Amino acid sequence: MKLWNRFYSLILIVVVALFAVLPMNAHASMDKDGSVIVNGSRLTPGSAAWLQLMKERGLVALYLFNETSGLVRDVSGYRDANGTLEPLDLVIDDPIANTQEVIRTGSSIKIQFPTLIHSQGPAAKIHRECTSSGELSIEAWLKNADTAQLPRINPIRIVTMSNKVSPLRSGVPESEQLSSTNPSFVLGQEYVDNSRYKGIIRTSRARDGAMLGIGPNITKVNSLQHVIVSKNKKGVGRVYVSYETDDGDTIDALRTEVGNDPDLQGDFSNWDPKAIFGLGNEISYQDPAARKTDDSRNTTEDRAWLGELFLVAIYCKALEPTDINGDAAPQQDAYQSYKIDPTIRITENHRKAVLLYKRLAGVSTSIANPVIDQMASEIASGTESGWMRAAAIATSERDFYNITVKDFAGRMSTRDETVLAPLSDFSATIIGVVRDEISAQQLLTGNFTYQGDPKKAAVVSNTFEDIVSSNRHYEALSEGRFDLSRVLVQKSPQLISNGSGGAIPNPNPAGLLTTRAFMGAHAIAGTNRRLVEFTFREFLCTPIEKWADAYGPDNYVGRDVDRFPGGDHNKFSTTCKACHTGMDSLRGAFARFTFSNGVIKNAFLMQTENLNSADEQPNTMKQMPRGVASKMNHNEENFPSGHIIEDDWFENTSIRGSNAAQFGWSGPMTGYGVKEFGEMISKAKAFPKCMARRVYRSVCKREPASFDQPMLDKVADDFVSENYNLKKLFQRIAITNECLGN
Repeated sequence: MKLWNRFYSLILIVVVALFAVLPMNAHASMDKDGSVIVNGSRLTPGSAAWLQLMKERGLVALYLFNETSGLVRDVSGYRDANGTLEPLDLVIDDPIANTQEVIRTGSSIKIQFPTLIHSQGPAAKIHRECTSSGELSIEAWLKNADTAQLPRINPIRIVTMSNKVSPLRSGVPESEQLSSTNPSFVLGQEYVDNSRYKGIIRTSRARDGAMLGIGPNITKVNSLQHVIVSKNKKGVGRVYVSYETDDGDTIDALRTEVGNDPDLQGDFSNWDPKAIFGLGNEISYQDPAARKTDDSRNTTEDRAWLGELFLVAIYCKALEPTDINGDAAPQQDAYQSYKIDPTIRITENHRKAVLLYKRLAGVSTSIANPVIDQMASEIASGTESGWMRAAAIATSERDFYNITVKDFAGRMSTRDETVLAPLSDFSATIIGVVRDEISAQQLLTGNFTYQGDPKKAAVVSNTFEDIVSSNRHYEALSEGRFDLSRVLVQKSPQLISNGSGGAIPNPNPAGLLTTRAFMGAHAIAGTNRRLVEFTFREFLCTPIEKWADAYGPDNYVGRDVDRFPGGDHNKFSTTCKACHTGMDSLRGAFARFTFSNGVIKNAFLMQTENLNSADEQPNTMKQMPRGVASKMNHNEENFPSGHIIEDDWFENTSIRGSNAAQFGWSGPMTGYGVKEFGEMISKAKAFPKCMARRVYRSVCKREPASFDQPMLDKVADDFVSENYNLKKLFQRIAITNECLGN
């Protein structure tokens, strides 16, 4: 359902009391239509119960725009210390604006031409309450009329509180001219290269206002968006913007958070008590005759915003992530507490269960944890199936995914193979495949990745900016401490850059091999040999020195490899050739790919006229010949007669002697592209054995020894028979005597 449908209740606002009194500790969060969910009940914007909750959050002024003429009413219901209603109603600056410049629908106000909607005097209650609290939140539901509202001065004003300004008047000293160069606050838009929302909050440490910017390309045209700017007493500034995902889901995402800006740590003691509240423009002279009539000078009409407003609210408290995102807010997926059952009789099986839990979850837990009692009951059967059921309980815990599987995946995702690797599309996809018990062969062949579900994790999720061209989406999931076992969702197809600043399905997807993390680690610069080398290293557990073959054919070795290094052909034959014969025959699978400017590039998606453009340019890719990354055939002067890669064909030449035994190849040894290359790797007998060794290292916290090999061979066979189920592989290895130390 589109955001407009979700917001439809604002068009049919009916002020009804759903609850007489809301409990102060009610868990409530804003929904995608402006309503609020409290203990499962929906509070309509403007209803008595909704207003009560918003007042607890510091609501001072509220505009729902359901009038069709006259004043724009403040319906917040705010009362001063004496209990007297103190509305801050607004007028439209130009009387003719009601018919020519502004359309009033009864549920919104649409500003079509520059004008100003403003209070008729100082916004005393906003000044009084906010200077007292030292906190502020500006909220708006809106539609932008366009993304290039030029040639007006940046930032243009959507919501503002400032003093009047007049055109320069002859004979009046500049010091006496009314000015709005230092507004109390602004929610606006800025157009510098790309459009973005911008918040300005004046503090005692920032006369010109502390700046909070979002973007670029966050603002949408003719699309309903929810925008909030807030500042708390600790000096933390936040900006939230709703946006619609590719699947049509709409979420409020924390786009910007600033916690160490000294400007934000000031109070509001320097706010102008005479400041006027306004919408759609900077506060102006309010004299139509004084409006700008030519281009001789800038006036406040140059800060006009065009678009449609559905709700504007001012709070003198800072809305926190949980107020807006509820359970989808960062750090809200907290660990569950548990009560100790004093009647539990601790047995040796409980102690065994604690050790098994630690092996799989990666952390210790109390022997009094009810989960341990459940596991102990299964272990008491003394059977392998009982132990497996106990292990299954442990693998249902969040720490199994957030720690053990994440570390398992992280080691494989980067060149330095460290558990400190950041969460990425590579790691998230492994976590999702383990959780969903999908065949691990699809890790090398699948056309999908895993991302955070926007309904469960309010993190940045712009497809191109946060996923295809950066790792921001996954960094936000990690920084927000979300339960990855709960929030990850499979997304298909895999997407890469379309060569013009957007995303498009990858024409040759191959699971982890074509994730941004793997390509970013191994396809950047170089000659794509490292992609082959690390595929063997990570998925077949075989470093290059263990499959180098000095006796293999050299007819696929590239032109960049000198056949007479230092004038000695023997050195090439005995040293260089050994590694290149295997890698070079296979690297053609990746011939169409490179990684630069933060994105995966495929030669077929780049424009023909960009054949000779540098890879460092965002939307270009140097190719030689057409359809092949030029790096595959560069440095031809080293050996012009070397192999030229003309397409993405590959042949596996590492099938001789010891390589045949250690890899156990099965199926075609030639093919086209990364997907067929991945299929070849996934069918090798070395693949399940490698996964068993890697799981052993992650669960048992040591490298396998020679005496562990019979056990590893057995669980690798079980892994294959159980459809390459990685979750069961973790369970089977964890219950072995070798891992438990029995």
